[in-house]
Amino acid sequence: KCPLPPTHAAAFVAAGYNMVLENQGVEQAEQWRTGMEQEIQRNWTEIDEIVKNYYLEHPEALERNAGANPNGYDADFLPEDQGLPSLNSELVRLHLESDIEKSIEEAFLFDIDGVITDPDEKRITQVELLDSIIRRLELGYPIGFNTGRAINWVSERVINPLRQRILERKKSLKMLSNIFLSGEYGGTWMEFDKKGNGYVYMNQNISIPLQFQEEIRRMIANKYLYAMFYDEDKKTMVSAEMNPGFNLEEFKEVQKEFYEDVKALIAANGLTNQIRVDNTTIATDIEDATAGKRLGTKKFLEWLRKKRIKPELFRVFGDSAADEEMAEELDINGRNAEYWFVGKELGKKERRFRVLTPQKNFSQLTCQALRELDPVA
Repeated sequence: KCPLPPTHAAAFVAAGYNMVLENQGVEQAEQWRTGMEQEIQRNWTEIDEIVKNYYLEHPEALERNAGANPNGYDADFLPEDQGLPSLNSELVRLHLESDIEKSIEEAFLFDIDGVITDPDEKRITQVELLDSIIRRLELGYPIGFNTGRAINWVSERVINPLRQRILERKKSLKMLSNIFLSGEYGGTWMEFDKKGNGYVYMNQNISIPLQFQEEIRRMIANKYLYAMFYDEDKKTMVSAEMNPGFNLEEFKEVQKEFYEDVKALIAANGLTNQIRVDNTTIATDIEDATAGKRLGTKKFLEWLRKKRIKPELFRVFGDSAADEEMAEELDINGRNAEYWFVGKELGKKERRFRVLTPQKNFSQLTCQALRELDPVA
């Protein structure tokens, strides 16, 4: 039980973290902190009256935390969602954050299609790219992958080849713990432990309703099966992808009709404000309105905070306007970011961050850029 107001609870967790860190190491400290935070959250309702009284008796705490709720917690929301101090904010205020936060030179955030994988073959075709990623993982640089693809797809086309290359070079799979993978535009994500084992998580709150998924599946089966297929790997969104070998120009025409049918179905289900439809070159994506590259970037930042890592510079790689949102989101969050554009044509507009454009095409550009940035000559 934890009968403490959140300010005191945060200080307690921070102090305990440092003690375990000093005596048992960072891995045990992280386990202790996570367990303690979960225990505190489970007991919010029991300490509600104590917290309420604390804030009523200490108005200076309310002034320090504008918007705080003096009437107690709503157990369905985290303290910070109600204007009350979070663990991280209290660590900063108590000058403990700097003691446990690890500063690192740079982090990398990649789109997948056309940036890591070849756009035609839909796989990594250059061993040099794998080696460049491995070198950065060995240095402890965090690497994020942010895509609309399903986790299974990325695991098969990117993570497994990377894992195999690590073993071929007789390196440790421990380096995979420096990777974060966001799939389905932030709807699913994958993290790795120190042994290189991957764990998949899903945000149920942004999942497309199952009934609507079934209606789209039936629509494709009854009308569009000759041109596209329903991607069964997706968990929180729906993708209708072009059949292999189907003519691309013809698919664009079919896609227009499918798009209108989907929009009509969304309206009929009263989901106009909740679901977004996006046409890509080879697919139509149907996702929650809050999903996207920005959400995937936020997940990457959350993962970094959980690991107590603070990169001095984020290098973002993409080939589309949607990918540029990753750099924009980092900039909005006060992070130092630069955008490496490896696509065909970069639109002209004012940007608050540095933009770099290598000269080759598609994933070859990524190799070239990483070669220029290579920490090992």
